[in-house]
Amino acid sequence: MEMTSTGTKSSDIDSSPKVPRINEGIPSDDYYANNVCKLLRFVVDRYRDLLNEEELKFSSSVLELSADAQRLYARILSRRGPIFLLAQFVYREVKHAASAFDELERNKLINRTAEVPTELLCQKLTLRQLREVFELQEFKGSKLALVSEIQDTYAEENILERIRQRLPWFELDQTDRIATFSLLFLGIVTRISARSLSMTLGSCALNNTLLTQRIDNSRVDTTLTVT
Repeated sequence: MEMTSTGTKSSDIDSSPKVPRINEGIPSDDYYANNVCKLLRFVVDRYRDLLNEEELKFSSSVLELSADAQRLYARILSRRGPIFLLAQFVYREVKHAASAFDELERNKLINRTAEVPTELLCQKLTLRQLREVFELQEFKGSKLALVSEIQDTYAEENILERIRQRLPWFELDQTDRIATFSLLFLGIVTRISARSLSMTLGSCALNNTLLTQRIDNSRVDTTLTVT
């Protein structure tokens, strides 16, 4: 019978039960969406009497989204805006992205028809994308120089239309309500000790507000960074 280098019978190894491999570091499909929903419910439970009708309606519209739309919205909230390219939002947990985007727009959570400053939009694109959109593949200068040349060559409406055809974009809507819920949540967690906090939301970025909770043995240290 063949023995291994450690003196174990090879037959014992072959017949031993297989231990399933754990994919460490890969969150569940609903991880980010659950964080956002927990935050909204937490604030509504504590501050319902202070929230106005539109703020409560905003919360309900997010909580009542389909699973795909909630997952997509949570991913959008974790990205830096104010402009987002649709092509950047490809995630394994969002099975039907097109219908999820439509649902977010119907609920006025995103705006796909927003007119934005051309310079800001061009800065969102990479140098390669700008070359392709404006058919300037031979351009050898910097991105800043290319943006300047594009603005000198094309009218603003032509720049917007060219980019929209190749790389459509959108903006978050109701950002004031996102900020309200974020700030109310901050006000709550700064008054609650780590020993009495029954849930941990982890890290959740809301629009341009990155909310990070660091919980140690005796306190909750909450940092608000506006980017």
